[in-house]
Amino acid sequence: MPKGSRRAYRTGLSRVVIVDAAVALTAERGLEGWSMRELTGRLDTSLSVIYHHVGDRGRVRAAVVDRVYADMGLTFDETDWRAGLYAELSAMVEQLSRYPGVAAWLLRNGPQTEGLAV
Repeated sequence: MPKGSRRAYRTGLSRVVIVDAAVALTAERGLEGWSMRELTGRLDTSLSVIYHHVGDRGRVRAAVVDRVYADMGLTFDETDWRAGLYAELSAMVEQLSRYPGVAAWLLRNGPQTEGLAV
């Protein structure tokens, strides 16, 4: 390989930046609609950087689900359970409709990531 022909990848990425990019891809194409190659292209980095900070495809997708779920900010008010349940479910439907595939992932896999199990 000629000197200088090796591609210089972006380094110094964090888990937060990687998950942010994966969440954006999920909003655009759905949870199953993007690949790790597309994620590395968006971040201008190598696959090994993503594996180092987050993990494989399954772990990246679990982190996306975790982030989407955490961003719902669900707080159940027990004083009027019917109104509280309606408000929480409405917030969930609104949030999950922005990220195709996340609701299906939750139904198939349940709350397996740290943020969902709380």
